[in-house]
Amino acid sequence: MNKIAICLPSKNEEDTISFVTKIIDNALSIMDPDHNSLIINVDSSSTDKTVSVFNSTKTENKKISLINQTGGKGQNIYTFLKYIQSMNFDYLGMFDTDLTSIETSWIIKMTNELILGADFVSPSYQRSPFEGSTTNHLCRPIISALYGKNIQQPIAGDFMFSNRLGTKVLSVLEHNVCNDYFYYGIDILITLTAVLFDFNTAEVVLSKKIHKPSFPKIEKMFIEVATALFSTINMKQVKFFPPTMRNKELLEGVTYSHKVEGYILLERNLKEYFLREKDYRKLFDSALFSHIEEQISTKQLTSETWAAILAAVILKTLKYPPAYLAECLKPLFIIRAVTFWKEAERRSVCDMEKQLFIQTNSLIQNLRRNHVY
Repeated sequence: MNKIAICLPSKNEEDTISFVTKIIDNALSIMDPDHNSLIINVDSSSTDKTVSVFNSTKTENKKISLINQTGGKGQNIYTFLKYIQSMNFDYLGMFDTDLTSIETSWIIKMTNELILGADFVSPSYQRSPFEGSTTNHLCRPIISALYGKNIQQPIAGDFMFSNRLGTKVLSVLEHNVCNDYFYYGIDILITLTAVLFDFNTAEVVLSKKIHKPSFPKIEKMFIEVATALFSTINMKQVKFFPPTMRNKELLEGVTYSHKVEGYILLERNLKEYFLREKDYRKLFDSALFSHIEEQISTKQLTSETWAAILAAVILKTLKYPPAYLAECLKPLFIIRAVTFWKEAERRSVCDMEKQLFIQTNSLIQNLRRNHVY
């Protein structure tokens, strides 16, 4: 028997939540024909009809709706884990409710990995080189460099995991180490909990994830994810494994559709960089600071320079508050992301994949020079 509980965190998703719910319900009926599974919508006080649309959607499996008055996605996941903690589900899952491309096979493939012994299953979606910037330039290289886990999309938003891992995540949340865990920081917390506590991890290759654009929230998401990341990494558990190239996951033929918005974002963060120069002089040694200044004058940051910046910040996580490091890093991250987008316009997907590989390898070399390994 596969008794499964799925969380559908939401806020103002009246247009898509019914579709997602039906797909989840269909998958649960296949995996658990006795219908002992449960779909839980945890809503962040939507101002539209999200909750009523969910409640009116016909399903074969039981479903309930819970409402939070405060917090964000992480608060919704916490409410879900708290609600089901004594219900003895075999497997747990969470899927974004703005999805328009979710397929029944996604849930089945991920559940099958749990049945085979995984505790944490993340998706490897095909994606554009113009999206997933926080993954490409922060989460993925740091997890790979520090812990030897090349998890393609550690903040994908859509995970399945064992009840055992869910219990551990709940315990971490109840210690309330970082407020950003209760917002966009929840995904990286779940991934790092699996990695740091040696849970079995697995990935499944899925088709392209289509959902609402996350670009308008890139700065807010970065700060919350970075704060959660820096609050969680444990330098005592560092392991060295050479990075490996993965099969191509970036999609060919995708255009840089947010070029104008990217230019505005770049200019705003260049101004913020100059306002924070005192912080950067404090965080970086004189050689790295001079190198950054030289590149900033041309409105770019190369992968090698970004790797050196990441290494320097990682080494400061025990000295400075995580939120401070995240705020300082954000302008540099935006400049790096826009540099990457511009290069992706004129270079092949294969070249951009290699650049991400080189970026991670460069981070590892910087950490080795600082005797982290």
